[in-house]
Amino acid sequence: MFMGRNSGANVDRKLRHPARPKAHGPASLAGGTLGGARGDRLPRERQSDYKGKKLIITEDPSKFATPSIAAELYGDSVESRDSLMSKSGKSYPVGPMLIRGIEHICYEYAHLMSAAYWSLHGSVPWRTHADDAFLLGYRKMHDFLVFDQRAKARETKDEQPDILARDYLRTGGLPNWSLPTWTSEWRNVMDRQLAHLSYEREKSWDHRQWVPPLEAEFRQAWQAFLDSIDPQYKIEFANQIEVCSRKPGFSPVIKL
Repeated sequence: MFMGRNSGANVDRKLRHPARPKAHGPASLAGGTLGGARGDRLPRERQSDYKGKKLIITEDPSKFATPSIAAELYGDSVESRDSLMSKSGKSYPVGPMLIRGIEHICYEYAHLMSAAYWSLHGSVPWRTHADDAFLLGYRKMHDFLVFDQRAKARETKDEQPDILARDYLRTGGLPNWSLPTWTSEWRNVMDRQLAHLSYEREKSWDHRQWVPPLEAEFRQAWQAFLDSIDPQYKIEFANQIEVCSRKPGFSPVIKL
């Protein structure tokens, strides 16, 4: 992985390639840009009224399948996502962000499952790009599922707009999942092995050895997360997973 393979052989080897600013390959066919600008995937917003309450809706009605939830969260006045995110010292999450964040979460989940599939079933040489996508995606989703605090800006100490699984749990709920294989084997080496150029890249990767247990472990944690979320978000999670399942490249072979 992370380099060309000769004669289609799948062999265990060192991680050598530098990090890519964007991942490419089969997973990039899965419904849009892979790791591209987030705005490329988001439809433009406009304000509308729902039972006398203002809410943000998108030009694609499938993006908000639960207007009653959106109206309840948005309340009587709405600020744009960009203005909320740009305010210095703001704590996260803010009501409208919780609904919009579900789209990002489900896309990254579907993308990770797609990368896992193509890592195991893809063809040389592009299969190796799926390995990169799988590991970088796993890193993102690990942080989402496991971290209990948002990062803070170095100078201002303001919270960063990181999405955390805890944002969606029932009141008083705590995570009851873990990713032990990732934590013990890959979490600490990712900075050197893949995300940054380093003289110290010593850990070997064999997709046949690592993808199956990592995927199984993640699916178990993901299901535990879905089982623990606040009921008001369940419909939108189901809707956004369905949206992803209809995108070319995610279906029909990717099990979401």
